[in-house]
Amino acid sequence: MAALPVVYAAGPTSRRARVIHFFANLLLARILIRALTAAEFEATSLRIERVGRRVNGIARLQRVRPYRKFRLVAESWNGLPVESVSLLKLPASTADGVILYFHGGGFVLGDLNTHIHAVATLARVTKLPVVHVEYRQYPEVDLETSIQDCLGAYRHLLSQGIDPAKVVIAGDSAGGFLAFATAQRAPEHGLPTPAGVVGISPLLELDNAARRVHPNAVTDVFGIATALPVITARVCATEDLIARLEPMSGPMETMPPSLIVASASEALLCDAIRMQEKLSQAGRTCEVAAWPRQLHAFPAIFPGLPESRQAYARIARFISGCLAD
Repeated sequence: MAALPVVYAAGPTSRRARVIHFFANLLLARILIRALTAAEFEATSLRIERVGRRVNGIARLQRVRPYRKFRLVAESWNGLPVESVSLLKLPASTADGVILYFHGGGFVLGDLNTHIHAVATLARVTKLPVVHVEYRQYPEVDLETSIQDCLGAYRHLLSQGIDPAKVVIAGDSAGGFLAFATAQRAPEHGLPTPAGVVGISPLLELDNAARRVHPNAVTDVFGIATALPVITARVCATEDLIARLEPMSGPMETMPPSLIVASASEALLCDAIRMQEKLSQAGRTCEVAAWPRQLHAFPAIFPGLPESRQAYARIARFISGCLAD
């Protein structure tokens, strides 16, 4: 099967997106790269942990504003905090479908608070309940355990009698990695394949070789091609573990249809295109849609941008098609 072409969004970039991109390009990559590369291993590890705690703490402020249009139900699945988000005006039934969502954060930060806006937006545009999972992360666990947490959440969801043909797994950035890894590894763990997978700027390859020489390595305002190896060395230290866990090296033959949304200038567009090619070679379908002059994971970070609304509309159409099929 020939790979589908990457669909690039047409039209001018919104003024808000241009302003955000300008200031991020001016400062963000320099700050992140310096923070992750200017100290020795142990000092950098402590810095990563400290930043993760601070970001998660600040994210609690997003709960100050009531989410009056949404039904928020907190639970614990196998010891993991889980929150189901759905529209109040619709029944909380999963009969029409459900989205299992894994947040991003580089495997070192993020929780139910950091991504509440993104999850609520996804519930609103799809009119489906979204189950948001707070999986364990570094330094508490390694990447392999994070994947096991996500597989366990998928297993628990299905144990409630939900048809796997009505489940779409989604995530942004590191959460996109976990979404693809969960769908890939499900058959190995005796679980059925979900109806579809959505990745918002997903990390799909831990080996940095292809990404480092991609043209977007120098246009990514997060400096991902430089910063990622620093994080990988902590969450997944050995090469054999990298090859065993990363979606780019995983089984492709049983993958469901997938959609990847990305920035046209981010380094992880390299991952998206390479994954699309690999899935196409295996006879599977993978759509890639990219928007110019956007930040990495822009729909999850800034769900109110015009481009983010376009991305969510594309995601909603894709999910609707998966569930209809």
